Amino acid sequence: MELTDILIDLSNSKAALEVANHTIRRLNGKCMRKNLVIIGLAWLSMKACTMLGESEKKRKEAEERARNAEARLFEEQRPQDVCCDGKARVDKKEV
Repeated sequence: MELTDILIDLSNSKAALEVANHTIRRLNGKCMRKNLVIIGLAWLSMKACTMLGESEKKRKEAEERARNAEARLFEEQRPQDVCCDGKARVDKKEV
């Protein structure tokens, strides 16, 4: 009777160890997938930040060009007369 009890306990222990081993391997796979997802999200976030920085830089450059173009346009549209030797400029508003 003792021998059969020992064999039953041994088979139960072996079955429990196999179930535990299977569970550990399954959880390890889930953990690996989650780590890959986290790494992917971190990379995507970093890439998005660099792209936003580049677009912000381009936006500032475009604003600067627009301001310069506006200033040049204002200078060109301001009514001016050339008098005498061509060096002095007088605005029509002042005359």
